[in-house]
Formats: sequence, C-alpha cells, structure tokens
Amino acid sequence: MPDALVVVDRQEGVLDGCVRLASVLDATRPLPDRARAAGVPVVWVQHEGSGLERGSAGWALALNAADHLVF
Repeated sequence: MPDALVVVDRQEGVLDGCVRLASVLDATRPLPDRARAAGVPVVWVQHEGSGLERGSAGWALALNAADHLVF
C-alpha cells in the first residue's frame, strides 16, 4: 500500500482555538516538505461547516509558504 501524509483540519479557524498553537505549528510545518522530499504525496483535508464556511477566513488552510495545492 502506498504511503501518504494526510493533514486534517489545519485551518485558520480550527487553529484559532488551539491551546499550544506554536507547538502544533512547529511540529507540523516541516512534515509536508519532508514527505515530498521522500516522494510521499501530501493530502490536505479541509472541514466545512458552522464557522468554517467555504471561502471564509476560518476555512482557509494554514499553509507553509512552499505549499502548493492541486485540485
């Protein structure tokens, strides 16, 4: 079975309530780049619902500067 990194709900509106935001971002920021460097695909899962309406600021993914999304 092929490997993949699945990033779930790393969205601005979800992270707003994160108690240890700096720690979470420090731990997760390098993972997409490390996965890509190893040839592992990165899949971003984005929640949509109350407070996370499609297109809103809270719905936006909290991306690294080097991240590129393909739809």
